[in-house]
Amino acid sequence: MRYPIGRFGGDHEAHALLPVQIRHLDDRLQVALPAAVDAVALQAELAQRAGLPAGAVSMRQAQVAPWMDAGWAPLGDP
Repeated sequence: MRYPIGRFGGDHEAHALLPVQIRHLDDRLQVALPAAVDAVALQAELAQRAGLPAGAVSMRQAQVAPWMDAGWAPLGDP
């Protein structure tokens, strides 16, 4: 993204990356992704890695702001 530099003129090119954020809420694992993903493919992959049937993982898309809610933490490197 490009941001104008007000005082000195010109533009600043931003290359910041937002981390995947996770939190445990009761018996659920909530995941906030900074980019759009194929929900069906993600659901199938999560179920496969957990050793569960495909229908056992439920997903819901929502607009969230992890930095405004308690309990969110960046997903660490594996």
